[in-house]
Amino acid sequence: MSKPILDVLFDYQLRAFATNYADASREVFSDPLSGKLLHPGEFGGLRESLVRNLLKNFLPESFGISEGFIIAPNGDISAQCDVVVYSRQHCPIIQTAERQRFFPVEAVVAVGEVKSNADSRDLRDALEKIVNIKKMRAELTNGSIARSTFKDVGVYRPRDLLLDQLGTFVIAESFSCTEATVAKLVKETAKGKHPTFQVNMIVSINEYCALYRDKQNLIWMFPVDVDRASNEIIPVPLPLLFAKKNSDRPQHLKLFLRHLALITERATILHTDFLNYFGNLPELTYITESDL
Repeated sequence: MSKPILDVLFDYQLRAFATNYADASREVFSDPLSGKLLHPGEFGGLRESLVRNLLKNFLPESFGISEGFIIAPNGDISAQCDVVVYSRQHCPIIQTAERQRFFPVEAVVAVGEVKSNADSRDLRDALEKIVNIKKMRAELTNGSIARSTFKDVGVYRPRDLLLDQLGTFVIAESFSCTEATVAKLVKETAKGKHPTFQVNMIVSINEYCALYRDKQNLIWMFPVDVDRASNEIIPVPLPLLFAKKNSDRPQHLKLFLRHLALITERATILHTDFLNYFGNLPELTYITESDL
């Protein structure tokens, strides 16, 4: 029996992605004699571009994949994000003359951080950035829903409904810290905050995809479970699950892509109301026709 065509195609694409991530980027930006990186910034930029191109080939075209800053109506702005997945239909193009892009948090469905060979400090920094971005989304107070998986909800409640959260991930060629340390850092960086602020997935291209296991013992892409009757969050952190590579096939990367697609295709998208960003324009004087 022949293998499904999509499985064959993604085997090929993901193997090429992993090879380019590990080898091509080093060959382009390292000294052939010493092996040292000549341009670390460009080296990292190439890897970020590889991840974005991978997602462009996998996620529906209704989503844009870029890099830039996340902004919120209260004036908050994120650090620069390596990967921003947003709704093309609902996200305005806001950029500087230097083409730095800014994405209203209402239209963002996923954010990712891209690392090379990351140690515990690198991972902690990435996780803290993700917690802050999730907090930005959760603190929206008057979001008008543009798309919701639950049609009867009508009210944006990110601390009660999982799909009102955006998805997040960290991806690296490998992590030098142990899996126990990874799990510890995920919990520590969200300590004292809402449990949904934990990262959704962590991907080691060489080794594993880490996500969660829900109360029904199923692979789950959210850090908490939901009540199946009400779809409301059960605010108790779930255990991290490491799906480890055990063959030459990139099955763990397929797991990552599949669950990222589940998050992005179901995430709530909000309308961007510019008046929330402009501060109600208090300096204007309003004159009605009857006053003329």
